[in-house]
Amino acid sequence: MTDLIISHSPIPSVEIDENSAAGIASLSDGSSLKSMSSGSEQSLERLGGGSVASVMSEVDKKLKHVGFLIVEMIETESTYVHALDDVIDGYMKRLRRDTASGFTEQIISQVFVNIEEIRNFHDKLLKQLLQCETKHKLVAQLFIDNIHRLSDMYIAFCSAFPQSLAKLEQLHQSEPHKSALDQCQRELGHIFAVEEYLHRAVQRFLKYPLLFKDMAKKLESLDGHDVVQQALDKLLVTAVKINSVKRVQELQSTELSGWKGGDLKSMGDLLLEDSFKILGAKDPRYLFLFKD
Repeated sequence: MTDLIISHSPIPSVEIDENSAAGIASLSDGSSLKSMSSGSEQSLERLGGGSVASVMSEVDKKLKHVGFLIVEMIETESTYVHALDDVIDGYMKRLRRDTASGFTEQIISQVFVNIEEIRNFHDKLLKQLLQCETKHKLVAQLFIDNIHRLSDMYIAFCSAFPQSLAKLEQLHQSEPHKSALDQCQRELGHIFAVEEYLHRAVQRFLKYPLLFKDMAKKLESLDGHDVVQQALDKLLVTAVKINSVKRVQELQSTELSGWKGGDLKSMGDLLLEDSFKILGAKDPRYLFLFKD
């Protein structure tokens, strides 16, 4: 029998593993974004008193790097919004129209969760980011003002994501659902199935702390560092919650599949975990520290 030791404690400071944000695509098209990048470079050239190749002050170099990070954020935000458009227009709307597909509104809700809400939010966020241009204080304040909405949306999505994948696996094995999903994929010209595009929602949020962490590092002791650091701190709190949700779901579905105790998701955020053996005992003991 597997024993579980559960404790509760105040949350410590946590940093994000950069590997958790792997797989975010970059977008190279978009004249407005290229113009923004070029404009940022030209303004920094003027600050340095010459060409990019000339010797620049350390401050100028740091500000130029921050400008490029913001351009990267906007480019990948555009890519993300387009991917969400494909999911909504190419899958959800088509499946709703096709009454022969077997996709009821209940099934669509189980599979796609709140992806429409997420798409609408990020479409607006992209427009606001473009208005901020490469002004790091404006970008940071934008995320501070929207952190509660971001947190609620993504925690809700990540909490339901395993059930979404399980439902899709079931649908891929039944007709007419499988044929309908395959047809959507073919018409979109996608190499990957819809699961990959839904997974990008989890990946996207975890990209933001990485970008703000790099910005905060470059802006240390410079104007605007405080507001960028504040945005980073708030994003990290939500990222910890998302990683906690993912890990608890993984534990309950695999490693602790025979666990007869209460629902681990109801115990709060998972902060720490470890396993150990007791002399004479066959099975390991697991220790989990939660913040309720």
